[in-house]
Amino acid sequence: VNWTAALADEDEEEEKQEQVLVTAEQQTLHSIGEGIVVSTITMEYTILHGTQSSFELELDPRCKVLHVESDALNRWAVEGTRLQIHLHYGVGDEHSITIIAELSMKKTSGRVKIPIFRCLGVEREKGHLAIEARTNVELDEVGKDVLAAVDIGELPPPLWGKALNPLLLGYRFITTDYTLELE
Repeated sequence: VNWTAALADEDEEEEKQEQVLVTAEQQTLHSIGEGIVVSTITMEYTILHGTQSSFELELDPRCKVLHVESDALNRWAVEGTRLQIHLHYGVGDEHSITIIAELSMKKTSGRVKIPIFRCLGVEREKGHLAIEARTNVELDEVGKDVLAAVDIGELPPPLWGKALNPLLLGYRFITTDYTLELE
């Protein structure tokens, strides 16, 4: 009796699972006002060579997740700085997940480091972020690293659609290892 064929089938199954390729494009709107930064993050996942039924994000530890939306959402949970999102079924091709989180600034004015949200388990992540003022506040960029400033007219239409007020600042990134501080 030769058991090699059975092992080969198991190896093929493992190989198929390893071939799933996931990339993410992040579109984030930060609404600033009244001592709070409300972040609306839309993750546009592209899933190739298979399906995926759960996603995980690394959260800024200062933020509180308020809401998660997805067409196939089963449940979500925050454990430490990780947001785990479970779907009812595996999705392929493209899938969108929207997260709403808030950061308390503790004061109505002053400096704030804009929160960063990272997709875990993806091959590549890139995206845009936009800044809007929810109230009559003046916003100035104090410092940034890795981000490329773009004219607000160059921001993707989904960011414009999320904004309730005029967009004031826009940025593009090809890695989530960025920093942005505003006053």
